[in-house]
Amino acid sequence: MKSKTSLFNKAVFRHNLTGCFGLWAGLFLVNLVFLPVRFYGGLAEIERYAEREHLAAARISSMPSIIWGSDWAVALAFAGALAAAMFLFSYLFTARNSNMMHTYPVNRCSLFATNYVTGLLFLLVPLTVSVLLALLVSASCGAVTGEIAASLFIWLGVTVAENIFFFSMAVCVLMFVGNMIAVVPLYIILNFLYMGMIRIAEWMVNAVCYGVETFSLSSEVRRVLTPFYYFITLDVYRGSGEDGQLWYSFGEAKVLFVYLAAAAVFTAIALAAYLKKHIETAGDVITVNWLKPIFRWGVAVCTSSLGAAAVSMLLFQKSFAVILAGVIIIGAVVFFIAQMLLERSVHVFKKKRALECLVYTVLICLVYIGLDADILGLERKIPEISEVKEVYMNGGIELYAADSGEIAWAEDIHRQIIDSKKEFERAGNRDAASDFDSYFYISFDYWLKDGSRMRRNYQIPRNDAAGSVSSQIEEYADRPEVILKRYFGTHYPDVEVFGGHWEDATAAGEPSVRVSEADAVKIYRAFEEDVRAGRLEAEEGEENDVLYYGCLQLNIRDEAGFRSPTYHWSDPDLEGRAEIYIESQMTSLVKTMKELGYISDTDRKDTD
Repeated sequence: MKSKTSLFNKAVFRHNLTGCFGLWAGLFLVNLVFLPVRFYGGLAEIERYAEREHLAAARISSMPSIIWGSDWAVALAFAGALAAAMFLFSYLFTARNSNMMHTYPVNRCSLFATNYVTGLLFLLVPLTVSVLLALLVSASCGAVTGEIAASLFIWLGVTVAENIFFFSMAVCVLMFVGNMIAVVPLYIILNFLYMGMIRIAEWMVNAVCYGVETFSLSSEVRRVLTPFYYFITLDVYRGSGEDGQLWYSFGEAKVLFVYLAAAAVFTAIALAAYLKKHIETAGDVITVNWLKPIFRWGVAVCTSSLGAAAVSMLLFQKSFAVILAGVIIIGAVVFFIAQMLLERSVHVFKKKRALECLVYTVLICLVYIGLDADILGLERKIPEISEVKEVYMNGGIELYAADSGEIAWAEDIHRQIIDSKKEFERAGNRDAASDFDSYFYISFDYWLKDGSRMRRNYQIPRNDAAGSVSSQIEEYADRPEVILKRYFGTHYPDVEVFGGHWEDATAAGEPSVRVSEADAVKIYRAFEEDVRAGRLEAEEGEENDVLYYGCLQLNIRDEAGFRSPTYHWSDPDLEGRAEIYIESQMTSLVKTMKELGYISDTDRKDTD
């Protein structure tokens, strides 16, 4: 019989349509549910609540949020592309089916092209038909304008690009994987490969480097190189103006053209791999020999890093010896398990593999030893004061500093902690297993002027000796100015109090009492007096005699932008709020509150 040499084979196409009926029918059904049916439901919901005379306008204004308000399309493209690729190239998973398929008078290039085009049709035809039906549903409800139709087709274009990319990636994975079970995890790994590699590197550094528990290499590059995450967070539609004109941001959408180019590369690689694919590799986890060492080493590195970190946490030990032992043992075990998967046999303990495992172990140990020796300078890195915009300290103190003096003090404490590394680590390992009250955690968050952020976290032993790190932190935290900034914002005393509310502890369930501006100023001055006199906390041994009166909230106006150390992550605002829990040792404040009539001793109970 004369061989078919055309790029597209009709017989294979018809076979795909009949053999994969369940797949494309299922995709049609899912798209119908998520587009026309969802559109109808959303518009019907509006009819239930909107006034009759404003119904048409309400439907039109709600359409963009109905179109763009769900991430289901990304998840469907992600899963549907993988399912289509696995169905259409399923014959590659078994030697028998692979041999049979390749005995037909169809060359591999034609077979690949037909299956690839069929897969795209399975994904894009149901999507396009559903969009057209959704447009008809919207038109029948009077919720279509030229801008709405354009918005729907923009959404379709974005979703088509996502489907093409995911399908090309799935087909490429299939050309290098011969086992159906292995396809799914490897496809998922490839989608999150860059983010996963960065996260593994972070875990390795976090486990070994002193204080670098929140080391991060995150950036916009991480997002772009993580396709699923990028598509989920892609924000094209930005809202509408008062005139009803829709706003779009096509800056990020331009990256879709890069993804389409990547899809073309994946397709070319997949075709090249398919043309050279050995039929006898059907059923193998990895079908290309040069990828097998990468698989062994990659699985061993990732698993050993996670396993060592987990063992360290379970044993409450950040000992480098414990971490290194975990890396060596777990890595070697996983290395040979990966080889068993590759060979589909337990007989993998051979001299060649043992030597390779030894080389792997030596190299990974050198990496960890280098991290422990801080050859990258991560442990000792402290930004220059001139580079720091703001610094936030939490643990033993709550300090949000933006002036050079406080930043310098924070950096000096940070430097003392680094210099005391060995002493603090020994004390931390000992105290973690015995007395949780003998240490505390403290973190440093540096926001730099270039927009980057650096964070460090340490375990500090409590030490009452003069000059110790913990005593310096406690002494600074007890300064009146630091305490008052914690309550009234970082720009205290350049703030204005203009009223508030009082909730009496004996009036549970009743509305709060409004505090006038004049009263608020008097109360504010009385609280300042108590703070400067050290009456914020009860004296040692008198805690049981403390009476709790209630919660006072003072409204604060800060023209420079109110920012509280407690809520330092929020954007500055012109107004803020100080929350004060009034107790009997705050004598000036209690006296003022009584004089103003907010506190009465009648039926007062000890609520401590």
